[in-house]
Amino acid sequence: MFTHLIFNTNNACRRRRGRSAFGKRKRHGHTDIQRLYKIATGRNSEHRTLAREELHRWGFNYNRECCLNKVCDKLLVRLPGTDDVFPGVDYRDRMHGMLIFLHRVISTMFNDLIDNSVHRQILDQRLTQVCQRHFRRDGKCVKAQKSIFTDVGMTAADKADVIFFLSHVLGRGPDDIIVERVYMPLATAVAQAQLILIAARGRRSYSKTELINIFDKGYIMLFGSLESVRQFSYERKVQQWAMGSNANPPKRFKRKSRQVLLTMITHLLHRC
Repeated sequence: MFTHLIFNTNNACRRRRGRSAFGKRKRHGHTDIQRLYKIATGRNSEHRTLAREELHRWGFNYNRECCLNKVCDKLLVRLPGTDDVFPGVDYRDRMHGMLIFLHRVISTMFNDLIDNSVHRQILDQRLTQVCQRHFRRDGKCVKAQKSIFTDVGMTAADKADVIFFLSHVLGRGPDDIIVERVYMPLATAVAQAQLILIAARGRRSYSKTELINIFDKGYIMLFGSLESVRQFSYERKVQQWAMGSNANPPKRFKRKSRQVLLTMITHLLHRC
């Protein structure tokens, strides 16, 4: 008996330069990658530029062909009826693809939502009080954390602990800092992130239906809740600008860098 976990970029679109948290992606095939490499490095192909762009969007460099594409068929077992790019390889590891990523999207959302320095100090004070309860993990006291708005000096385990502390920081209901409109989306996003982290630790066996509810549907609910919070933050900034500000109106989304974003979605869990 063994558990085979494959992480994949579930929301990376294959035909356009963009990503969607709600759109299902098509599986990247080993044959497709090999064909694109041949077109991208060919001298007489009229589709060479298009092939290079598609390889770049999928996370490959046409100048340096990935060695795994050449040795996986000889070293690793391929599941029957599949054409995986990297069969049997977890190329989105749990620490970077899940722990750090979930903490980053949640902390970024808090930074965009809470712009009052006094409110930020109050929330950090709540976190300090929560850490004084001396929660334990595997028989050891959990390290006390200082802020929910930064990850300076945090390990991946610390970031996971902060996600579990956030339920206590938010409290049982809305207040003057976390208003009623954003409280439930925030609580939902934190709860879904906690479920994902618990399931990824592998402390017990999960059925296929449970994994679909936790990962596939859970990610949709998590990012949908975060988008609701961002919508509220944007509308509030527009309202503040309309009340007499001479500056330019706020942008709908902050400009992101052009680097390939490593967005992890757990796609498949095989139990043999």
